[in-house]
Amino acid sequence: MSPRPPERGKVAVLVYEYGLGNSPALINAARALAESGYGVDLFTCRAFLGDLRFDDERIRVREIGVWGLRSLAHRGRFLASRTARRVMAPLPRRRQEAVERERLERGVSIYADSVSAAMGDTRYACLIGVEPLGLLAASLLGSSLGAPYVYYNLELHHGPDITTAAEAAAKEIEKDRIKGASFTITLDDERARLICSENGTPRDSMLTVPVCADGDAFMEKTDVLRRRLGLRPEDRIILYAGFLAEWAMVEELAESARDWPDDWVLVLHSHGCQDHATLKRLRRCEGGRVRLSLDPVPHDELAALLASADIGVALYRDRGLNFTLIGSASGKVAHYLRSGLPVIVNSYPAMSRVLDEYRCGAAIDGISRMPEAIRSILGDYQSMRSAAFRCYEERYRFSRRFSKVLERIDAL
Repeated sequence: MSPRPPERGKVAVLVYEYGLGNSPALINAARALAESGYGVDLFTCRAFLGDLRFDDERIRVREIGVWGLRSLAHRGRFLASRTARRVMAPLPRRRQEAVERERLERGVSIYADSVSAAMGDTRYACLIGVEPLGLLAASLLGSSLGAPYVYYNLELHHGPDITTAAEAAAKEIEKDRIKGASFTITLDDERARLICSENGTPRDSMLTVPVCADGDAFMEKTDVLRRRLGLRPEDRIILYAGFLAEWAMVEELAESARDWPDDWVLVLHSHGCQDHATLKRLRRCEGGRVRLSLDPVPHDELAALLASADIGVALYRDRGLNFTLIGSASGKVAHYLRSGLPVIVNSYPAMSRVLDEYRCGAAIDGISRMPEAIRSILGDYQSMRSAAFRCYEERYRFSRRFSKVLERIDAL
């Protein structure tokens, strides 16, 4: 066992209305900070946690339950309703955005006050704000505590792709608060370029770390899904693992799988968070070649579950650059590769370039190309499996990519 590093102080991570339990970037960042000697307090509010557990006592998840946010949550749901859209439709767009921004800022202010009370007299080396609302909380607390703050950007809030008043309000919050951050972490150079251009921030304030898995490659094959679902030894498992939602194209996948050969099985595995309307429609396809796996596993057991499949699927509907610049942003791709699964992805340029370099899967331009992609992978399986492990080690192993962030935090 390696010696424990000396204490470097504490870091607070502010996660407001964003998933933690299904974010490999945040989970791995907390572990990397702890392993380098920092105590890590993750202050969450209305954040999906799932079965997330940290064995390291230096990492604490502190859920902030704030009574005053309940009415704001109801208000947010109302503003997203059809009734509210009819009421607000006659208002100028700028007025709609102002209403949303006032609601968001009030909620984050209440959350930040509650976090400050929970912190007590603890001193923090820095604060890390996740996404625009976490960034806002970090800036408010940074001012009151005299602590530097960092922005961790995981979703691209690209102006031309924004469609709702809430999205526009979050973008304005990002633009206002990013300038006070000591630096910003985002996923790749193209995202960094867009963030700097739209927010007026210098390029040297950006660090890039793709969404990754971590730990040694998981080399063994397992039978987790076969045992769970009663599948035959000869069945080839094509696995989608993640959020069961419309943007993931899972319904089209399920419809396509109905016509697959008898020994191909599509497994749709949920990490515990799904869109219920999508799940209801998926149940109509369940059975035979389509199986649902709705019992999530703890994060540390995910690699073994994935290793029981043969191919991993990560498709994203084109909803703008946040979805098409996916080569650095897909946690499921990183985890599939760590478990040696060749992948099937969209033929978006960033992801296609990775597959062209490593030959670890197939890129498709439509669901109709799934059978062809599966056959091409199965026809060269061992070579592609080896390439998947190599791609993981060289591109998607977190510990190889996060050291520059630790160096910058040490220098604050």
